[in-house]
Amino acid sequence: NKQRKKKEEKKMDDIKTIEEFIKEQEEQYEKTKGKIENEKTYYDKRTWPEMKKFTRPFGGAIFRSSLWFGEFGGPHLSSTTYNGGGPLKLAVSPMKNWVWCLRDTIKEKPEWISKDIFKTTEEKKALEKTLEILERGVRVGEKLRVKSTKGMVEGVTWFIEELKKMKEGEYICMEAGWSSVVGHAVVYHVTRETKETYKFICSNSGGGIAYHRSSRMKYPEASSMPEYMINNIPAERILNPAIWTLAFKICKINSVHNKGSSLYQILFPLMAGERTLHEVLRDVKMDKHRGYHRPQMAGNCFYQCIVRASRYLLTTQGLNETHTKHIHYVVRRKFM
Repeated sequence: NKQRKKKEEKKMDDIKTIEEFIKEQEEQYEKTKGKIENEKTYYDKRTWPEMKKFTRPFGGAIFRSSLWFGEFGGPHLSSTTYNGGGPLKLAVSPMKNWVWCLRDTIKEKPEWISKDIFKTTEEKKALEKTLEILERGVRVGEKLRVKSTKGMVEGVTWFIEELKKMKEGEYICMEAGWSSVVGHAVVYHVTRETKETYKFICSNSGGGIAYHRSSRMKYPEASSMPEYMINNIPAERILNPAIWTLAFKICKINSVHNKGSSLYQILFPLMAGERTLHEVLRDVKMDKHRGYHRPQMAGNCFYQCIVRASRYLLTTQGLNETHTKHIHYVVRRKFM
């Protein structure tokens, strides 16, 4: 007990020291940011009509944020204080950061987007369309950032109205997951297939991945499909407030009862109706946009689920694996 107490005290001292260091650096950054030449702001009427100014979403140096650890620290975070963000608490939406990195690169460093890969106008339009979907996902996440029961009811009502307004082939995505002692982050996509049916997709990079299709083709390395997909959901079912109230409750309210099974054994079967798990997994296998990827290696789900979702959205717009890998490379280069 004495040894355990000493370890806990040392751990708290380390966290306090890191937090003091970050606070000191952020204060220094605030004093000098007006003199920094690389501090960018821009106004884009077409993609952000309600925001007159869109600045870099993280404060201070990127390597002092949890986003940096989410991108580069996967193999090294497990069993450390930085697992799941650690003392560097997640202050901004990873999806917002991903969009900013690509938007700012296209504006300031367009030569980073290789013309040997993005050769045609159609491919560039596909990238633009993907960014617009992610930007809409950022706005949806900000609208649904509620902390009260009344706010949750209003958020559910607003979200259902957005689903009703969707046109055929239109996408809505948002950051989601479950809140518990050990929570997890995923991304939900909803697209309208026809006037009467919708498709629901969950992009997952780690916890709950055992419910997804997997492969041992690259043995001993295991790989899984990040997407869990439910096709042909009747409009009256997916527009049911009870389903989205449950989804937001699992995501927003911290409870020991919220687990991966809350999504895969309760929420998703409600959406699937009478369809069996075998039929759902068969639909995923038949989807031409899916692919196998290695699951995350540490608690960086808050960022890796955005990577998986972005890859899937890029492929739905007609791009291939070469394009998706290049975009991921551009984001990593922007971080550096």
